[in-house]
Amino acid sequence: MQLRDDLCLDSAVRTLADIVRPAVDAADVHAREQLEVVIGLLSLMRERQALAWRYDLDELSRLLDFGGALAALDARGAEGPLRTLAALGDDVLRRAQAGPDEVRQASRALREASGALAAALYADGEPELRARVQRLVLDHAAEQLTRERAWFAPQGWELDPAALPPIDELLK
Repeated sequence: MQLRDDLCLDSAVRTLADIVRPAVDAADVHAREQLEVVIGLLSLMRERQALAWRYDLDELSRLLDFGGALAALDARGAEGPLRTLAALGDDVLRRAQAGPDEVRQASRALREASGALAAALYADGEPELRARVQRLVLDHAAEQLTRERAWFAPQGWELDPAALPPIDELLK
């Protein structure tokens, strides 16, 4: 199982193309056509995935410009709700400047640096320091594992999915 959408989409496309496509009856034109549509759609989703966040930010920015231009034309002063929503949208846009790829890259770099430091501290440390490093690593891993299990719980792999908190409650 993979948590990252890009890896899941790659795997789904590969499975459909390499396993399902050869198994579909060549005489079943409709099934083959729909399979190609799904493969194409998933491939496009994968290709555009990195741009989706930027697209959403661009759309919000353009709507803010459009709303501002409309409000400037309104001599009646009826743009009050639009002005309120524009202020909210402007705040959201300002806070959303880092994209998903930047967040993933920062996480990856921190994961690698944290792992290297934990290994170095453990290797060079006294027993008390080693115990503290070990506790930090195990606690972090347990939290991560719980989040990942909650993420995949809808797939039906958990023996007792009700014992896991919902994923939205586990995210900061």
